[in-house]
Amino acid sequence: MKNKWLRWFLRALGVFVVLVLLAALGNCTSQPTIPESVTRTKHTLQLSKDRVTADVYLPKGVETAPVVMVVHGFSRSRNNMSGWGVLLAQQGFIVVVPTMPKLSANLRNGRAMRELLDEVMAGKLFTAPHPQPHNAALVGFSMGGCVTLLAAEKNPHVAAWVGLDPVDFSGLGEKVIKDLAVPSLIVRAEPAPFNLNGNSRHLITAAHGPMTAMCVKDSTHCDAENPSSPLANLACGEVSAHRLKTYEKYVTAILRKILVKDPTADEILTSAATDTRLKDVVLPSP
Repeated sequence: MKNKWLRWFLRALGVFVVLVLLAALGNCTSQPTIPESVTRTKHTLQLSKDRVTADVYLPKGVETAPVVMVVHGFSRSRNNMSGWGVLLAQQGFIVVVPTMPKLSANLRNGRAMRELLDEVMAGKLFTAPHPQPHNAALVGFSMGGCVTLLAAEKNPHVAAWVGLDPVDFSGLGEKVIKDLAVPSLIVRAEPAPFNLNGNSRHLITAAHGPMTAMCVKDSTHCDAENPSSPLANLACGEVSAHRLKTYEKYVTAILRKILVKDPTADEILTSAATDTRLKDVVLPSP
């Protein structure tokens, strides 16, 4: 009996070690260079239930700016969204890129992201630039799409929500988006196991507020990460910098349209209807 339990323990230990190594490989990424026009600082905060670490990307020479929070997917970290932090800060946004405190507890993570946004909007993480009141957007990739929807529910700070091939779980996100009045954008990949066969399509049809949506042709689930990782290429299919540019184009456009009232951004979003890189385009009613 003793040998039986020892064999069981060694097998369990072996599985644990393999999972740890896979997780490490999955988050092994090359980080982007921080340009001179952007500063990046790391912050760790104790919220009501959880401790959260976030990188904040700030545009230099700006007195006030809208806030964009970008949230990663399942088993990932803020490192997998760091490219978005740089890109959007260069557009003049305050960008917050956190690591969710829990691996898969959507409700708990949603509460943490909401509390983190509260701290940012109250000016508790940095002194300048000042966040613009009620002018924030939540951007979530994969599971982060569901989490950011939960954080957006009845949230007075949020002026827009963006899903990067978002994945809903147990209808939590669908329930929120049915009552979410702010403009939304979903840029999704082709249906596949890692996006639960493209279940973000349910979010598109359920949306109450103005919804813009599109599928990037031939896109794999992790194309929207920036940067992704070797394990993601093995699991989800090879990621493409070219397809990532398509995600970036339309995400940047809706954020500029809603948060800075850029008149040219609406033209970019409307052009999605004739973009040959896209299919299943949905545009809000005029």
